[in-house]
This record gives sequence, structure tokens and C-alpha cells, in this order.
Amino acid sequence: MIKFLQLLLAPVLFSLPCSGSEFKDGIEEFVQGFSETYSEGDIDFFYVSTTLQKENKEYAYIYWMTGNILIIVDLPIDDNVDYWWYRNKAGIDLSKDLVATPDDIHSSTYLTDSIWVEERLKDCLSDGCKIIIKRGENRSVNTTTTTTTSP
Repeated sequence: MIKFLQLLLAPVLFSLPCSGSEFKDGIEEFVQGFSETYSEGDIDFFYVSTTLQKENKEYAYIYWMTGNILIIVDLPIDDNVDYWWYRNKAGIDLSKDLVATPDDIHSSTYLTDSIWVEERLKDCLSDGCKIIIKRGENRSVNTTTTTTTSP
């Protein structure tokens, strides 16, 4: 439990301005649009992994801490974003779609094991970018983006 808390608090304590090739254009706009679509609060926290590559395709993981959802996004992000698809098909609801071990998945097509999720959260929280979306009185949006660094 202490290790998990350290993992969660480290990005908050060690944040630098987000820059470089690991932060792709379109991600900030994506999380802002996602937040406007699904958030009910005045502040949202997103943690974005560095860009990853598999089979010549780039992607990233986005952890929406406020909604407790891990989202997998292909890069670059299309201009016509279907937020419902990302929330319900490419998103993992960590309060409902998580099991303890890979063996517990059985034949499910939506459950994910906690071991895999822990690694993805580490990618987002320790080595990625933090994006904070704040809404003002008139629902105007103020976005802050920082790079998280491990201590």
C-alpha cells in the first residue's frame, strides 16, 4: 500500500513543463474534449504515458484519475474524435473491469488483470505528462500540462 501511495504522489511532487517528442499534438485537445464530455466536476486530472510503438503504430495510455479510467489512444488522434468509443471500448474502468490475475480473466473480452494495469499506470504516473483541466464559474477551461518525473 505504501509503495502504491508513493507511486501516486511522486508525479504530484516532481513535475516539470511538458515538452519534447513524447507529448504528441492532439493529446491535450483530446483530454480537454473528453473532460468536457464526461466530467461532472470542476477539476480533472489526466496522466499521459510517453509515446509507445508497436508494429509501426504509435499509441499512448491516458489515465483519467478523476474518473478512474485508463484509456488507450492510437496516435495521431483524429480530428473527429468519438469520445464514447474511447470511454466504452478503448477505456478500462478500473472500478469494474479489473481482476487480480491474468487467470481470472478466463474468456472475458473486457476484463483486464491488475498486474498489466499497474504497469500502464506506472507508465502514466512516473514517466508521462500530467494534464489538469480546471473549469471556472462560466465553465471556461484552464489547462495546465506538466511532465512527471520519477524521484
